[in-house]
Amino acid sequence: LPDPVEVYSDADETMFVDVRKTKDNVYLIFSSEGKDCGTLHLLPSAYPEIPYELRPFFQLGKPIKISSNKAWGWLEHIHGHFIMVSSSKDKPNMRVVYAREEVVMTEGTDTGKWKELVPHSENRQISDIDLFNQHLVLFENCERFERNHQIRIIDVSKGLDKSLDRSK
Repeated sequence: LPDPVEVYSDADETMFVDVRKTKDNVYLIFSSEGKDCGTLHLLPSAYPEIPYELRPFFQLGKPIKISSNKAWGWLEHIHGHFIMVSSSKDKPNMRVVYAREEVVMTEGTDTGKWKELVPHSENRQISDIDLFNQHLVLFENCERFERNHQIRIIDVSKGLDKSLDRSK
């Protein structure tokens, strides 16, 4: 076996670093999370080989940062898009946003170009999310979060833009 090569590290000892593949096995996601902050980096899962079409984004062969704030909770990839659960200080109950992969890799941590798939709601908190068989599964706590759990399934087989009308 070849000698190990460091791909990502976080010098802050208070951060927990996790590495996983997206469900479609296209990207490696490096998350570095602390109590109230974190970052997301990604790299093609074929690393150290970088697919030709992705080489302009990964010219140094290192992970690129795509999110850096308190506002993300989960990231996945499907049909050439990234899907992220996010929040903000004034709306902590989470929403689901998405963007084409080239937008995410070009814009880096600027999430202003992400589109909303599931909007923020005062009466719903997204507690978890998963991709399963071309469907986006949302696990939600509803009605002021008092033991009223809901599972919502959104068909994304025809693409995320076409799923917008069915997600509301």
